[in-house]
Amino acid sequence: MDDRIWNALPAPVRALVDAHLRDDRMIPAVMAVREASAGPGPGLRATVDFLVERQAALAAPAPTAAPDPAELAALAEALPFRPEAVEAVWREQGEASFVLLLAVASGPYAEAELAAVRSGAELRGSGGVPPGSETGVARELGRAVAERLGVSFWFGAPEGPGEGAVRWWQRPRMV
Repeated sequence: MDDRIWNALPAPVRALVDAHLRDDRMIPAVMAVREASAGPGPGLRATVDFLVERQAALAAPAPTAAPDPAELAALAEALPFRPEAVEAVWREQGEASFVLLLAVASGPYAEAELAAVRSGAELRGSGGVPPGSETGVARELGRAVAERLGVSFWFGAPEGPGEGAVRWWQRPRMV
């Protein structure tokens, strides 16, 4: 992120820009930066590039301690339905992508979020997971939770976010 652009903005404008970015309102954020910049200020491309990075930084939570598979399994067991599987699915929020771990059931259909895995930060402290490996973190955590629940684990798109990922209830079934 270009700190020169950010540091040149008055505090009230910074707050306004962050509010616009949290609401996914890029054009008002660009206008706020450009109008508050002294002199010629940053160019349009530099402003947009800066704001895209800032929006991603706002969307990313601070690194936290590793979620405990036992706590997530207890959360799943307390749901109003009996989980039949733990599923990992990609979600996108602005420029950021992350993996949700869900407890899922098909009869009747139900799902509940257990955890969000962002940039591998959640399990780096436990060792063995490289930074930025949402797939590895989600797979490791999801399998551990599924094992504790005695159900299967499903990750229909471990290669990354995109269209056409097969959800757990859409998977091919053995007869």
